[in-house]
Amino acid sequence: MFKLHKVFDSRHYRRLLSVQKEELKEAREKVRQAQQKEPERLREHVETFNDAVIAIIITIIVLQIQSAFKTSQYLEFLGNIVIFIIAFFIIADFWYDLHLAFSYFIFKPDKITAICDFCLLATYHFYL
Repeated sequence: MFKLHKVFDSRHYRRLLSVQKEELKEAREKVRQAQQKEPERLREHVETFNDAVIAIIITIIVLQIQSAFKTSQYLEFLGNIVIFIIAFFIIADFWYDLHLAFSYFIFKPDKITAICDFCLLATYHFYL
């Protein structure tokens, strides 16, 4: 493969063989296509990150539930289960809202969108 960094100006470009010029055009086209796909990749990565953070939050909430070892602890255990179910549906609502935002409103996110999303995810623990 032809090295891109060797072509600095038109003098060098004129000395290239036609095969090398074609390889250079192909490489430039691949770079251009990769740059066009970047917002789509960022969107997929941000959505995946959102899913991972929400899964971790739900996991932490589940781990907080303590098993009932005595019959006198069953009422507290059931109370913890009810609290978990309520928290689960609140988090599921957050996840659904994020999913809708990325599905209908955010087609090509930029760096600012990703930073705002990270800040939103960081504030989730205040709601629980």
